[in-house]
Amino acid sequence: MKTLFKIYEELYKAGVKVYSYNLCDTPAVTIEANRQYAIFFNPDAIHSLADETCIAAHEAGHIMTGTTHKVNSPCDLIARHEEKASRWAIQHTVPYEEYTRALQKGICQVWDLAEYFGVTEVFMKKVICYYKLREQNNL
Repeated sequence: MKTLFKIYEELYKAGVKVYSYNLCDTPAVTIEANRQYAIFFNPDAIHSLADETCIAAHEAGHIMTGTTHKVNSPCDLIARHEEKASRWAIQHTVPYEEYTRALQKGICQVWDLAEYFGVTEVFMKKVICYYKLREQNNL
């Protein structure tokens, strides 16, 4: 909950407008026009507080890293933007220092880590992969 509040607070400070809108199966989209941003959240596709945290963090990642793109952008550009937004989301919902402290405390199962950080298990698996890769590359 604390993380979700911080994400919304950061979006508010950045002047981002937030709306609720039915997007079929899509949980959220970020739109940028003339350097103004809006996020449309689909409440029917968000199933828990942890789910909302992960979705909000990813959408905030697009805004905070400037990785929005046109709908018809090339697939490689979209993939790079999605990756950059995901990295931002990981770093802001599960900071590396807090992640390593949790491991040192013995919190090491995916579901325990997810509950501890208030994120989904799917997201936590991405966090673990990201930090393992980061550690490997620093060696």
